[in-house]
Amino acid sequence: MVKHNTDTNGIGYEWEYAKVKDDRTIWQKIIMGIYNPSSHEFLGRSAKSWGGILLFYAVFYSSLACMFAICMKVLLSTLNDNTPHFTLSSSLIGTNPGLGFRPMSPNVEDGSLIYYAADNATNVEAWTTELDKFLAVYKNKTLLPDKGNNQQKCGYNMPPQKDKGLRGQPG
Repeated sequence: MVKHNTDTNGIGYEWEYAKVKDDRTIWQKIIMGIYNPSSHEFLGRSAKSWGGILLFYAVFYSSLACMFAICMKVLLSTLNDNTPHFTLSSSLIGTNPGLGFRPMSPNVEDGSLIYYAADNATNVEAWTTELDKFLAVYKNKTLLPDKGNNQQKCGYNMPPQKDKGLRGQPG
């Protein structure tokens, strides 16, 4: 309702709803913001509004989970458990892959660089013991796959036998 205001110049209006005083304390305002018993609203929304929001997100995330499951199923169906899909020249690495080495340094923070001082006997001995520990598996044939039957003795004067393929099988 609009009421005419008689100012000194006679111009102006005032609205009664703008002059409403709120006598509530801050805690009463917070509690009314959480739950308003007169309108039955929780955090400013009715039960129907909350139901619509919850239904939307339930459908949205369920469909998102189904799409993720379908993508994973399609991806995993293309993989072979026994052999890689891309090998040698058909892979990104190509026929010249990089270099890997063992044993790793005991101090991984130092990086992959192996260095030692030849005049420091303890330093040289530390690396030789690491190498011996790594090669211990190859000295005990029972610990190897196929009990070591797939291995060949090779050297500078004794190249690998051409008639034996992978795992000691011909060809």
